[in-house]
Amino acid sequence: MDLHEIYLDIPPEDIAYVKFIFESYESVGIIRTVDRDKAIIVVLAVDDFL
Repeated sequence: MDLHEIYLDIPPEDIAYVKFIFESYESVGIIRTVDRDKAIIVVLAVDDFL
């Protein structure tokens, strides 16, 4: 299985909400904040969830 990085540019106030959504669905993906000021996050996901 390959790990894919999906970068998202979202409004800063939505970072916690998006992270909560992904964490509520276990094993879908891991969320990391790349740049808090620019509100860029990355979703790390495997092939099964794309």
